[in-house]
Amino acid sequence: MKMRKWLPLVLAAGFATLSLAGCGGSEQENLSEVENNPQFNYRLGYDVTALGEPDENVVVDGVLDDEVWQDKAFYSSGFNEDTTGDQYAHYRMTAFPTEKGVWIGAEAKDTNIRRYNDYGSFAPERNTGWELYFFCLPHGADQNKTQPVSIRQCFHVDVNGNVLSTTSMSALAAVHLDGEPNSGETVGASFEMFIPYSALRIDTTEGTPEYFNILPIYRAFLPGTTTISRTNLWPFPWIYTPAFYRFDTDGYTSEDAPDATVGDAPSGFAKSANWDVSRESEKIVESKGAMWQFIFFRDLYADKFIMKATVELKGTLASCDIEPRAGLMVMDSLQNYYSFMLDHRNLKNGKIENALTFTTRTYRVSGTSPDPNKSEVSPIPISAPMQKVKLALVKNGATLSYYVNGQKAFETTQNDFMYNVYAGFYVDKANAVFSDYAASAYSSEVELLQLANEYGITIQ
Repeated sequence: MKMRKWLPLVLAAGFATLSLAGCGGSEQENLSEVENNPQFNYRLGYDVTALGEPDENVVVDGVLDDEVWQDKAFYSSGFNEDTTGDQYAHYRMTAFPTEKGVWIGAEAKDTNIRRYNDYGSFAPERNTGWELYFFCLPHGADQNKTQPVSIRQCFHVDVNGNVLSTTSMSALAAVHLDGEPNSGETVGASFEMFIPYSALRIDTTEGTPEYFNILPIYRAFLPGTTTISRTNLWPFPWIYTPAFYRFDTDGYTSEDAPDATVGDAPSGFAKSANWDVSRESEKIVESKGAMWQFIFFRDLYADKFIMKATVELKGTLASCDIEPRAGLMVMDSLQNYYSFMLDHRNLKNGKIENALTFTTRTYRVSGTSPDPNKSEVSPIPISAPMQKVKLALVKNGATLSYYVNGQKAFETTQNDFMYNVYAGFYVDKANAVFSDYAASAYSSEVELLQLANEYGITIQ
């Protein structure tokens, strides 16, 4: 059994306290000078008397080798540009609430870790590291309810060993670096952090929180670049609190199973938050009602493919969500996407009546809103109310052909998506269930017809 080791590395006041002007300096490391210069020393001690001791048996040294981390589910992420999934940096993160506070741990595999001591050895645009946007709600709170922006907290962690709070938070933490920074031959980095409920201003009178919510971002130098890149999913509204990634006592609440069909993208870029993947082995996943959600076919990245899913549009769960839609999408490596969605106007008494109405949506990262281009697809008659609709997409280069209940309903040419793309499900403010899903790339017309027959689709 390990003994606790206290490393008073951490804490800082907000960005407002960081005097960045005139702090340029060279890019040569001079950490001892920074350590000894009070002007740039943001490492404050962890006040055990005021904040209490952590309640887990963890050696806070930045290495996730303690027993408590071993059985936790991890969120994982890579970069969309890395279509093979093994060229760029990848990281994984977990968190879990305990009786006294919240533990957060993360590990990165990164062969190009860089660090400099500019701005007091902390420069978000110059150092490899993490940005953590997070919030914690009291026991019994509705996690899907919209929360004010003011509840968000933020930590920045860099490979210099700095853990800085832009919202004047307190925590005990340590960072571990594996390899020589700036060498291009690093192995990775990791950190451990404990945040007491007193620092989170959480009243535990009625019990400890069931969940902890994080939007983590990893800052890395991609091959051939000299500036930081982030693992952002641009359409994902990080200020929309119901969509933060969720962690409970077992860690990440929607970790992919090793043999899952849908979940994270082939690159390792993770699905957006609020997906229930507990029934994925039955080919059932459910979006839990928070805005703009993505989930990907894990092994698909191609210019020619066929995919299908049965969609049940149940309505909404989050209090601020209106006009729900859900359907299929393609997304390129730049995160532009095109979607074909069953429309909320079909819903009546929990079933789809009258006619099927669909909405298409294109999002480009250079746009200013999630729906700069939107058009409605002509209604498709149905003979009787239905609970579920079968959707399918056949992609052949720039041609996207959509099928509804086995019959061709809509075709469009999208030159922006003519090459290899990711594919999956897109949900707009909806509680939707996707089931009986499958996807496969094809290389010939014969292979396509065989797959279409297997999927119950009549190619036209």
